[in-house]
Parts: sequence; structure tokens; C-alpha cells
Amino acid sequence: MARPKKIGLDYFPMDVDFLRDIKIRKIEKECGSESIKVLLCLLGNIYRDEGYYINWDEDTAFLISDEIGLKEEVVKEVVNKSLQVGFFSKYLFDEENILTSKGIQERYLEAKKKSKGIVIDAKYTAQREFMELNSPITTLEDEFKGVNSPKTRVNEEITGVNSPISTQSKVKESKGKESKVKESKQNPLQQILTFYNENISPVTPFVREEIEFDCKDFGYELVQEALRRTVLNSKTSYKYSQAILRDWKSKNYKTLEDVETTLKRNSNQQNVSQKDANTKSSAKVPDWHQETQKDDDSNRELTPEEIKELFGEDAL
Repeated sequence: MARPKKIGLDYFPMDVDFLRDIKIRKIEKECGSESIKVLLCLLGNIYRDEGYYINWDEDTAFLISDEIGLKEEVVKEVVNKSLQVGFFSKYLFDEENILTSKGIQERYLEAKKKSKGIVIDAKYTAQREFMELNSPITTLEDEFKGVNSPKTRVNEEITGVNSPISTQSKVKESKGKESKVKESKQNPLQQILTFYNENISPVTPFVREEIEFDCKDFGYELVQEALRRTVLNSKTSYKYSQAILRDWKSKNYKTLEDVETTLKRNSNQQNVSQKDANTKSSAKVPDWHQETQKDDDSNRELTPEEIKELFGEDAL
């Protein structure tokens, strides 16, 4: 009898900046420090059982709360906040009642890249949100190079081959490859990731997830401009770009035009200020003012120190 195929993982990778992630910090600020325990327990259950998702219902809420010794209300509050900030996919939660994310699925596929027959159910893939929005985004394995090999079927369903979402034949898929490549090149998210990878630092799954989240929140143009400024200032962390984006948000900049208009206005003001300063410094002081200044100096009383210096100690 064949040995049952293991779906879940024995361990999962965690980014060293996990606690510094803006999403985690928002969750912790809203729900308290115990929220970290809830998130780690959820991730452990996700990777251990199904590998890339967990069904969310009353039983799951009870099991998580019982496992870490917290009230179910606390666990539910953390889950709700996690969906709100994008830690878990709200789209798939609303559609399928599961907790997952693109980052979770990418890490799972990377861990299982040498396993045979490992697939992600097409209806659970994080790409569904982009597919139904008709976004020209590439599939997970297209963006996460090296996951598939000739001997494995990893992520086969996401590509649309043999999945309920698509019945296209391999012939049609082959004919459409060229157009898909062109689409991918024009994809703004891919352009941003390529720019970051080539000019700032390698794109980690954590950074990629942050960039994707910010593109939804701020738009592609503002994220691209923030990255450009990061490079100009010789910075090598995406945290610097996020600080720029937060500053623009506080100033209610919603488009690249808003940013450029303000920069132009500030530049004009600086030029005017510099011109005024140069005019003042180059202005000739009238002779009568200099004479008055001399008279003022000659009429003032000497200090005790000046008297000692001029006439000696006995002068006082």
C-alpha cells in the first residue's frame, strides 16, 4: 500500500522583519500583544494541515483559542483586523471562508517545489482576485521562478491547465504564450518589482507582499515614484519608501501630479527666498548709517574689563 502523501509542512519560514511589518504593527496596536500569539498559531495550523490555507468557522476559532489559552472573541478580533489590513486575503475569505494569502501560497510552493503532485486548488488561489478583476498579472509560478520542475506538477491548477476555471488545451496555451509574455512585460506590478530588484535590493516574499499591498492602497505611480526617490537618496530598504508614502498620505497626495505640483511650488518658493537673501546681502549700506554706527560706538561707556585692558589694574 502506498504511503499517504504529506500535504502540510513540518516547519515554515519566517521573515526576520516579521514584527516590523506594517500590517503586524497595525494588528498589534489594535488588538494588543497577544495578537502575535494568535497569528503565529494560525500560521502554524495553516502550514501544518492544508499547507496554504485554513477553513475559518466557529470550530476553528475554538481550537485556536483553546490552543493558546485566549478567549474566542480575542481570536476573532485578530482575524477581523488581519483581513482589514491585508495580512490574509479578504477576497478569498468572503468568497470561500478561508484564511490564506499570496505570500503564504508562495512560501508553501517553495517548500514543496521538489514534491510530486502538489497542487493549489484553483478556487483557493490568491490569483483569483486579480483574474476576476481582469488584471494582466502573471501566475504565481511565473513570478516565483524555480518552483516548478519537469518532474513536478506544483501549482499546475493555477495556470488554468486541467482546472475548472479553464478548459483551454495545451495547444491554445502554447499559442498564447507570446501574448502572455508581452502582457507580463506591461504589467505595472512586475515593472515595479523589477525596478526594486535591479536598483535597491533583491525582492523577498515579504517585500513583494508589502509592495503589492501598497500598490493597492496608493496606486502604482506613487509607489514607483517613492522607489525612485529611495534610489536617489541611496537607501536600500523598502521601509524608506513606505515612509515617503505615509508622508504623502498625510498631506493628502493621491496622484503623481499632486506630488509634482507641490515640488514645483516648493522649488519656486526656494528660488524666491534665495533671490531675496542675495538682494539683501548685496545691498550697499548708506554712509550716514555707518557714521551713526561709529558715533554710537564712540559714545558708549567702557566696561570694567576694557578699562583694565587700556589703563591697567590701578585705573579702577
